[in-house]
Amino acid sequence: MQRSVFVLLTILALLLGGPRGAQAQTDIVTTTITEAVTSTGNVSLVVNSATGITAGIWLLVDNELFRVQQSYVSGTTLPVLRGPRPTTHGDNSTVWVFPIGAIVDRAPQGSCTRGSGEAAYTLTVVRSTGAIAACRLAGQYASGSNGWVVTDISGANGVSSGAPPETQ
Repeated sequence: MQRSVFVLLTILALLLGGPRGAQAQTDIVTTTITEAVTSTGNVSLVVNSATGITAGIWLLVDNELFRVQQSYVSGTTLPVLRGPRPTTHGDNSTVWVFPIGAIVDRAPQGSCTRGSGEAAYTLTVVRSTGAIAACRLAGQYASGSNGWVVTDISGANGVSSGAPPETQ
């Protein structure tokens, strides 16, 4: 299992590429869950650190997107809303924390400038589909230009990519 995750992360890293260019982007922070999620029903996530977590933000654990409920005020037990494909998650699974500014309503397209607009964060969640978008050096644009790479990480539009995104 660990080898498969490593291989899939490597493939996704190659697809999305590493940070390039001089534009500063805000990194997506991570934490871990401290209790395994063994149910596909309604749950609360218990995390190691709630730094950067507020009501309404999105969390990604493995390939599942969660939304922190509006009732959340503080603490490491997070009431969450689950997406259409709930699954289980092991103890110490990585949780990617997507602030409100890293959420967009539609999949970005065309060229982008890292560090500004929809590309202010290293990764962006597309609210309507659960996809992850990243502004990366793209071959179809003029030399040295960035374009959007959108990955169906949650499986909302069919088969998921099978791996969480890189955070850099």
